[in-house]
Amino acid sequence: MNDTVQHIALTRAIRALEAIGARYAIQYDGETYGTLTLAPPPRERKDGRPHYQRGTTRAHYWPYLEHMQPGDVVAIPFAGFDPVILSRNITAACCHAWGNQQAISRRDDIARVINVLRIG
Repeated sequence: MNDTVQHIALTRAIRALEAIGARYAIQYDGETYGTLTLAPPPRERKDGRPHYQRGTTRAHYWPYLEHMQPGDVVAIPFAGFDPVILSRNITAACCHAWGNQQAISRRDDIARVINVLRIG
């Protein structure tokens, strides 16, 4: 190892982990240290659509929906999310919150929003 500050810190961390009997795997500077096997990177979806971490889309659309009353209409912007995934998630949230057929949603690709009308 080189005597850079990063390598000195890495050496100390490895010694500390070994002293307490921990199993570890560290990837640094193209090398792997330790005996713990690393999990493979997550697979990409077969349909090519992005996969968002749990709750990411909900954090975007729920503030628009949570205070809706029957008869209210909101326009939820795509905000960089895949419009198909966002639309499906919004529809599912409306069904879960208010029941089946209690809201109508429509994706507007030109305005880049999803319009939601709460019926009941």
